[in-house]
Amino acid sequence: MSSNRINSSKLFNITLISYFAAFLILISMSQLAGEDDLFWYLSTGRYIVQNGVVPSADVFGFSTSGMPWIPFEWAWDVINFYLFSISGYAALSFLEITLILSIFYLIFRLLLKFNVRYPVSLLVLLLLAIGMIQRMSIKPHLVSYLAFILILTLIIRFRYFERDNPKILYFLPLIFFIWINLHMGVLAGLFMFGLYIVSELTGYIFRKRLQDSEIKPLEKNMLFKLITIFIISAAATLLNPHGLKTYEYAFHIVSMKQLEIIYEWKSPFSTEYLLFFSNFVYYFFILLIIPVIYYSVKKKDIFPVLLAIGFFLQSTRAYRLTIDFMLISAPFAAISLNFILLNFKNEKLKTYLTEKIFLKIVFSITLLFVIANIPNNKIYSWLSYSRKFGIGIDNNNFPVRMYNFLRTNGITETGERPFNTYETGGYFIWNFPDKKNFIGSRGLNDDIWNQYTSIINAEQGFEGKMDMLNIDYVLWMVPLLNYSQNPEMLNFGIMHYLFKDSKKWKLLYWDDRSF
Repeated sequence: MSSNRINSSKLFNITLISYFAAFLILISMSQLAGEDDLFWYLSTGRYIVQNGVVPSADVFGFSTSGMPWIPFEWAWDVINFYLFSISGYAALSFLEITLILSIFYLIFRLLLKFNVRYPVSLLVLLLLAIGMIQRMSIKPHLVSYLAFILILTLIIRFRYFERDNPKILYFLPLIFFIWINLHMGVLAGLFMFGLYIVSELTGYIFRKRLQDSEIKPLEKNMLFKLITIFIISAAATLLNPHGLKTYEYAFHIVSMKQLEIIYEWKSPFSTEYLLFFSNFVYYFFILLIIPVIYYSVKKKDIFPVLLAIGFFLQSTRAYRLTIDFMLISAPFAAISLNFILLNFKNEKLKTYLTEKIFLKIVFSITLLFVIANIPNNKIYSWLSYSRKFGIGIDNNNFPVRMYNFLRTNGITETGERPFNTYETGGYFIWNFPDKKNFIGSRGLNDDIWNQYTSIINAEQGFEGKMDMLNIDYVLWMVPLLNYSQNPEMLNFGIMHYLFKDSKKWKLLYWDDRSF
């Protein structure tokens, strides 16, 4: 190959990487719409900073005060609060962009180590990014995604490139210690580490059959060292403000019945999500298990297929876990595809798919087209994603004007017991730090959730429940207030009670998005 062609290829590679980085930055920038988890992080971070303690009981709800509540992502909350204090939503957006770029950079570096061709790498990474869009938000699960790739990077370096250097793995307990204080995804990290140990034990047990494998089986002393690192890593996850109780509370949360109606906790194969675009990306990654199996058989390497199948089985439990599967299986999916392409017998086709500049041009044009249509939100419309480009919050999906009215007119001073919608509990606490709410998206237990749904649906006896709660004022907000699309909403449920059936309530504010 001539020097001109080599330089031209390098230039296209740099251009492609630049376009892809720009694409990642743009899709990372979205306005908050409807989910108020961010305001729980900010409110909790503020509380911890101001009081110097990580709570173990609820401090934000008048109906749930004193009930068990452990903010296991407490360090994330504190970081968010400090960043917001410095530069508001812009600082939080910078944090999100940094985490997402770091995740994809590390995966790309892994693929370079295996000499995966750029077209293959970018195809898999582009699909992964599209599949992840719905989970690209200022939330602590981004830390888990980064931790997954960090741990996978260390494991791969040791297993495939630095077999005689176990010191690489000494960083794992530190990663798990940091991780447990930022997000509970740490359990999936231990699962991944466990799958790796199983693959090494399998290699040791069947070492005679795997003599011609490229991966040298570990000796007993090295296996003992590896298992010791795993035990220390697991122990490191107990180094959090509440120790084992953090796990007990986490298991309590994931066992609640109310999660059954939350989209991210439903099965990715439930009928209502089967045709989601992001699910089609998920289906594609499921199909990529086939080349991973082929690669594992040819290389006599069980680790890639254990990783892919293990996290696929876990992903069937909940939509949110599909991202874990796609993220963790992506490196070996790309490596396997590259292996198959390089072993094509048709040299012309192999050269065309891996070396020719045509595919890079197609990728460049595709990325430029997508980049151009992110700021105008057309790409989200085409993909049927509920997402809006920008920084901060979408004022149409938060009661900004109503809360300004409450603040200006001192409405919150008229009582201490508001009845708020589930989706805005955190936003209320963030705006009125000296007040308590009725409910929020933290979902402390099923009892308060059942009480809430009984009231908003005006089920039999709901008036008595409201009287027992001694509600002072009611705050209502989208998506529950969508009477403009369905005027009949005003004729049933609690809205009917408040507007037509009750003489106890007086309307103080209305803006067609909230009251």
